[in-house]
Amino acid sequence: GYDDLDWSKYIERNGYRQDYSVSGDAATEKSSMFFSAGFLDEKGYVISSDFRRFTGRANISVTPKKWLKAGFTLAGSHQISNNTTGDAGSATTYVNPFYYARNMSPIYPVFVHDPATGEYVYDENGKKIYDRGSSYARPQNLDRHIVWELEKNMDRTFRNTLQGQAFTDITFLKDFKLSIKGDISLRNSENQDYDNAEIGDGAGNNGRTSRTFYRYKNYTFQQMLTWSKEFGKHNVDVLAGHENYSWNRAYTFVYKTNETFEGVPELVNFTNLTSIDGYQDNYRLESYLSRARYNYDRKYFVEASFRRDGSSRFYPDNRWGNFWSLGGSWSVMKEDFMAPLRDKIQSLKLRASYGEVGNDAGVDYYAYMALYTLNQNANRIAAYKVQNEAKNIKWETTSSFGVAVEGTFFDRLNATVEYFDKRSKDLLFDVNLPLSAGATSTSSAVATITQNIGSVSNRGVELQFDYDVLRKKDLRWNVGLNATFLKNKIVKLPEQNRESGIISGTKKYLEGHGIYDFWLYQYVGVDQMTGRCLYKPNLETYYIGDPVEGKTAFPSQWLVQIGDKYYTTNTTYSERNWSGSAIPDVYGSFTTSLSYKNFDLSAIFTYSIGGKTIDYSYQSLMSVTASPHALHTDLLGSWNGVPSGMTESSPNRINPDGLPVINYELSTYNNATSSRFLQDASYLVIKNISLNYTLPSTVANKLDISALSLNLSVENLATITSLKGMNPQQSFAGTNDNAFVTARVFSVGLNVKL
Repeated sequence: GYDDLDWSKYIERNGYRQDYSVSGDAATEKSSMFFSAGFLDEKGYVISSDFRRFTGRANISVTPKKWLKAGFTLAGSHQISNNTTGDAGSATTYVNPFYYARNMSPIYPVFVHDPATGEYVYDENGKKIYDRGSSYARPQNLDRHIVWELEKNMDRTFRNTLQGQAFTDITFLKDFKLSIKGDISLRNSENQDYDNAEIGDGAGNNGRTSRTFYRYKNYTFQQMLTWSKEFGKHNVDVLAGHENYSWNRAYTFVYKTNETFEGVPELVNFTNLTSIDGYQDNYRLESYLSRARYNYDRKYFVEASFRRDGSSRFYPDNRWGNFWSLGGSWSVMKEDFMAPLRDKIQSLKLRASYGEVGNDAGVDYYAYMALYTLNQNANRIAAYKVQNEAKNIKWETTSSFGVAVEGTFFDRLNATVEYFDKRSKDLLFDVNLPLSAGATSTSSAVATITQNIGSVSNRGVELQFDYDVLRKKDLRWNVGLNATFLKNKIVKLPEQNRESGIISGTKKYLEGHGIYDFWLYQYVGVDQMTGRCLYKPNLETYYIGDPVEGKTAFPSQWLVQIGDKYYTTNTTYSERNWSGSAIPDVYGSFTTSLSYKNFDLSAIFTYSIGGKTIDYSYQSLMSVTASPHALHTDLLGSWNGVPSGMTESSPNRINPDGLPVINYELSTYNNATSSRFLQDASYLVIKNISLNYTLPSTVANKLDISALSLNLSVENLATITSLKGMNPQQSFAGTNDNAFVTARVFSVGLNVKL
């Protein structure tokens, strides 16, 4: 047989990463300096994907007077990345290498073979010829070839950044300090996208290319005045400040087709200008802030803060928002009455806090304005409204309450237990308006306006422990555990959605339920008499038997009666209901570190227990269609006839764990998205294992160096899940698809300090 049927072998490779850095510092009595430079070169594990980065940084600070300190930082970087389409947003496109390779039937070769001998066919240069499907009538992905396209196409991005920061600290009147700081960031990026004229998306245009340019400029100017004072056992510090932030983005896009010379991606090589566009966005934020802290004898602590923020995203009358926080803590072990326990409890602190912060990122930069876009109507320029005026919108607000106890016990155990409750209110939603207000879509009759309506709650408990198991002269062993228990709930929705909720894909947003709660068609099992999937019927919309006012007769061709119960074989007529949540019961990490003399061994594991996910890749591989594609081996256990002794009245006629009949005409119904494809999202990841050796200082001194260490590590060594190949970490929302998975990386590092 052919040895080029596994397409994954030809799109994947062993990637590598090289990371080099050098740094140095110097200091005098009144000045100090630091510099660093770095180079990163990474080849991705998918062909035609790589990343290179050059970085540099320099810091200088001077103290010409005791009351004056000043300095600046300058940093820059240059990045070049070659990309492949491997995100979840393009999970079912031909240019996604994971989708293409995973779904290609393993009977179609990568290269052309002589049908008589089976040998490879070569071109005039002695290279194997890629099989585009037309040579011997490959019915799947005709005139597409992911390996060929990855080699000939280009998706390259250049990024340059330059950041500068200067500061001055002035101390006066003994207890006052004025800090003035300004920074500026300049960034630009250019994306070069090229699709060749021979194979793939660009073939129909005789090649195509585009350029996307972004230019960013932002600055921050900050002035802070602090006052600190000690009065015996009383300690006070107060801060007052002001901050300006300015952000600008310029965008340009050019798209051309019809290349003149093959394989030259430059714009000048293309003759047809298809699209050109450009715009600028601006954003301003001004803030006044204050903070006061007090403690008595390092035993009782109180802190309060207040800030007033003004955002250019809102109408001037609603531009400003006020936000505050209050917190306190108590070091219990400093109390005299705890003295008898200090040999067992080294520290014990109780703390609590409440605060509110604002968020303006939920809306666009001109959210309060009526906006229009230019288009065509009857070959004339026309302006279409795309956004209604919303002068009343304001800041979204998130309030956070937390209470915790933390301490050190038996001089070995550090523990923290914290309860948190975060509530976001005044969330921005698009609310329907009468069409007389003006449609906001050119494709449908819809009129909306943005309003502050929604509210969401996130509350839970977080536990953190670390324990010194062994603590001897040359041998130490520590273990740690982190666990988070989270509950999410929608508190308030727009009035129009309050009763029926908002259905979004596999979720339904309804007051009292969570954002990540699944709302799915209810799967029952496989009918062992027919091999078809059965679902619960939707009896709220349809009636069976005698007519019911306000309901429609259930289509008989999709109705199955077993005993005194009814089922449907079509999800269109199936009941949708709550089907669990993507949020796990508990998630977190645990660690271990072991040191013996000059050796250090450490490991990090991340885990998640509970929660649900839908793996669309698995669902696709379980679906049979008229077009050939790869299938999952689980289909070998599909229904292949009525089991011996099974009758229409058998009590076990429905098999909840069975697999339906393989039939492409029925596949749409048997393999529809439903509760059938929910998977347990629990996982365990060996995130990092690291072994470090530090050269003894006596040896390092003989080599005329300060220190030397050697590190061996592996990242993402293994992921253990309920379904092989599934990546539950891909999305917190509980959906998985054909997308990049985190690479397994083996590293060797050498650190030398001169």
